[in-house]
Amino acid sequence: MASLQAFLLALFITAVALNQNFVEAKLSNSMYINWGAQHSAFSDNGEDLQLVLDQTSGSAVKSK
Repeated sequence: MASLQAFLLALFITAVALNQNFVEAKLSNSMYINWGAQHSAFSDNGEDLQLVLDQTSGSAVKSK
């Protein structure tokens, strides 16, 4: 009986961990561009962040 409970608990934890619908966080809601805004952009409805870094410039983000 204990092994069945352990198995069901492990199955539940795995299902929660693999289900991406539980977390609907967007980078654009939790981060802001600190400096170098011309070298960074949020895309895919705020789910992706692109930072362009080269030899002479950069950009930075910070959590809100």
